[in-house]
Amino acid sequence: MPEVFQFAAESMDLSPHEVVMVGDDVVNDVAGIQDLGGKGILVRTGKFRETDLTNHETQPDLVLDSIADLPGVLLG
Repeated sequence: MPEVFQFAAESMDLSPHEVVMVGDDVVNDVAGIQDLGGKGILVRTGKFRETDLTNHETQPDLVLDSIADLPGVLLG
């Protein structure tokens, strides 16, 4: 999965450490980008389960209740 993030970053002329991934999957979304040096934000929607915060080695850089909270974080 990290290859997808590498390709996406390169397609935007960015390095992975300049990328923030926002997703509901702690393994594929958050760990995928963190493995390349980027930031991973986990949202408590979709696939998310509260146990994702305790049952995985990966810890998100930030947890949001909803994607709707993202503008407040970015513009904060």
